[in-house]
Amino acid sequence: MPRMIFSIDGNVIKDVQLTQKRTTLGRRPYNDMAIDDLAVSGEHAVIHMVGREVQIEDLGSTNGTYVNAKPVKRQTLRDGDTLEVGQYKIRFLQEAKDQSGASPAPAAPASTPMSAIIRVLSGRAAGARCPCRKW
Repeated sequence: MPRMIFSIDGNVIKDVQLTQKRTTLGRRPYNDMAIDDLAVSGEHAVIHMVGREVQIEDLGSTNGTYVNAKPVKRQTLRDGDTLEVGQYKIRFLQEAKDQSGASPAPAAPASTPMSAIIRVLSGRAAGARCPCRKW
Protein backbone atom coordinates (compact mmCIF):
# COMPACT_ATOMS: atom_id res chain seq x y z
CA MET A 1 0.00 0.00 0.00
CA PRO A 2 1.42 3.45 -0.89
CA ARG A 3 2.63 5.59 1.98
CA MET A 4 4.19 8.95 2.75
CA ILE A 5 6.95 9.41 5.31
CA PHE A 6 7.12 12.98 6.67
CA SER A 7 10.40 14.35 8.02
CA ILE A 8 11.94 17.63 9.11
CA ASP A 9 15.72 18.06 9.22
CA GLY A 10 16.13 14.29 8.77
CA ASN A 11 13.84 13.42 11.69
CA VAL A 12 10.83 11.28 10.77
CA ILE A 13 7.66 12.92 12.07
CA LYS A 14 4.98 10.54 10.80
CA ASP A 15 4.33 7.68 8.40
CA VAL A 16 0.94 7.80 6.64
CA GLN A 17 -0.58 5.06 4.48
CA LEU A 18 -2.59 6.30 1.52
CA THR A 19 -5.98 4.60 1.65
CA GLN A 20 -8.31 7.12 0.00
CA LYS A 21 -8.74 8.00 -3.68
CA ARG A 22 -8.32 11.68 -2.76
CA THR A 23 -6.17 12.89 0.15
CA THR A 24 -5.83 16.60 0.94
CA LEU A 25 -2.67 18.17 2.32
CA GLY A 26 -2.43 21.63 3.87
CA ARG A 27 -2.09 23.80 6.96
CA ARG A 28 -5.79 23.88 7.89
CA PRO A 29 -6.80 21.22 10.44
CA TYR A 30 -9.59 19.76 8.28
CA ASN A 31 -7.07 18.43 5.72
CA ASP A 32 -6.47 14.67 5.68
CA MET A 33 -2.76 15.45 6.22
CA ALA A 34 -2.62 18.64 8.27
CA ILE A 35 0.84 20.27 8.28
CA ASP A 36 1.57 22.88 10.94
CA ASP A 37 3.92 25.15 8.96
CA LEU A 38 3.29 28.75 7.91
CA ALA A 39 5.05 28.07 4.56
CA VAL A 40 2.27 25.56 3.74
CA SER A 41 -0.96 26.95 2.30
CA GLY A 42 -4.26 26.20 4.01
CA GLU A 43 -5.23 23.99 1.07
CA HIS A 44 -1.84 23.22 -0.42
CA ALA A 45 -2.10 20.04 -2.50
CA VAL A 46 -4.12 16.91 -3.14
CA ILE A 47 -2.96 13.34 -3.67
CA HIS A 48 -4.97 11.31 -6.19
CA MET A 49 -4.93 7.50 -6.30
CA VAL A 50 -6.19 5.88 -9.48
CA GLY A 51 -5.55 2.15 -9.41
CA ARG A 52 -1.85 1.75 -8.57
CA GLU A 53 -0.97 5.23 -9.85
CA VAL A 54 -0.50 8.05 -7.33
CA GLN A 55 -0.37 11.71 -8.38
CA ILE A 56 0.32 14.92 -6.48
CA GLU A 57 -1.48 18.10 -7.56
CA ASP A 58 -0.55 21.54 -6.28
CA LEU A 59 -3.69 23.60 -5.57
CA GLY A 60 -2.14 26.97 -6.42
CA SER A 61 -0.22 27.14 -3.16
CA THR A 62 1.80 30.26 -2.37
CA ASN A 63 5.17 28.50 -1.95
CA GLY A 64 4.65 25.60 -4.35
CA THR A 65 4.98 21.84 -4.25
CA TYR A 66 8.26 20.21 -5.26
CA VAL A 67 9.02 16.65 -6.36
CA ASN A 68 12.70 15.75 -6.33
CA ALA A 69 13.56 19.48 -5.98
CA LYS A 70 11.53 20.51 -9.07
CA PRO A 71 8.32 22.56 -8.86
CA VAL A 72 5.24 20.69 -10.07
CA LYS A 73 1.59 21.44 -10.75
CA ARG A 74 0.56 17.79 -11.16
CA GLN A 75 2.83 14.79 -11.39
CA THR A 76 2.68 11.01 -11.11
CA LEU A 77 4.80 9.84 -8.19
CA ARG A 78 7.35 7.04 -8.44
CA ASP A 79 8.64 4.89 -5.61
CA GLY A 80 11.28 6.82 -3.67
CA ASP A 81 10.28 10.32 -4.86
CA THR A 82 10.80 13.11 -2.34
CA LEU A 83 8.16 15.82 -2.07
CA GLU A 84 8.95 19.17 -0.46
CA VAL A 85 6.15 21.14 1.12
CA GLY A 86 7.27 24.02 3.33
CA GLN A 87 10.02 22.75 5.61
CA TYR A 88 8.80 19.14 5.31
CA LYS A 89 10.37 16.46 3.13
CA ILE A 90 7.91 13.71 2.32
CA ARG A 91 9.22 10.41 0.96
CA PHE A 92 6.77 8.51 -1.27
CA LEU A 93 6.93 4.73 -1.10
CA GLN A 94 4.76 2.73 -3.49
CA GLU A 95 4.77 -0.23 -1.09
CA ALA A 96 6.83 -1.37 1.85
CA LYS A 97 9.93 -3.36 0.88
CA ASP A 98 12.66 -5.03 2.86
CA GLN A 99 16.40 -4.38 2.30
CA SER A 100 16.57 -6.91 -0.55
CA GLY A 101 13.81 -5.05 -2.41
CA ALA A 102 11.25 -7.82 -1.93
CA SER A 103 7.74 -7.16 -0.69
CA PRO A 104 7.36 -7.77 3.03
CA ALA A 105 6.32 -11.10 4.49
CA PRO A 106 2.97 -11.28 6.28
CA ALA A 107 2.96 -9.60 9.69
CA ALA A 108 4.42 -11.62 12.55
CA PRO A 109 2.35 -12.41 15.64
CA ALA A 110 2.26 -9.59 18.18
CA SER A 111 4.45 -11.48 20.66
CA THR A 112 7.36 -11.74 18.18
CA PRO A 113 9.96 -8.95 18.46
CA MET A 114 10.01 -6.72 15.40
CA SER A 115 12.97 -5.03 13.78
CA ALA A 116 13.21 -1.98 11.56
CA ILE A 117 15.75 0.19 9.83
CA ILE A 118 15.74 3.96 10.07
CA ARG A 119 17.08 5.66 6.94
CA VAL A 120 18.31 9.26 7.21
CA LEU A 121 16.78 11.32 4.37
CA SER A 122 18.67 14.61 4.64
CA GLY A 123 21.49 16.40 6.45
CA ARG A 124 25.10 15.34 7.02
CA ALA A 125 24.16 11.71 7.60
CA ALA A 126 21.87 11.43 4.54
CA GLY A 127 21.74 7.87 3.27
CA ALA A 128 22.83 6.32 6.57
CA ARG A 129 20.84 3.35 7.88
CA CYS A 130 20.39 2.56 11.56
CA PRO A 131 19.03 -0.88 12.54
CA CYS A 132 16.50 -0.80 15.38
CA ARG A 133 14.85 -3.56 17.34
CA LYS A 134 11.51 -3.07 19.07
CA TRP A 135 10.81 -5.34 22.03
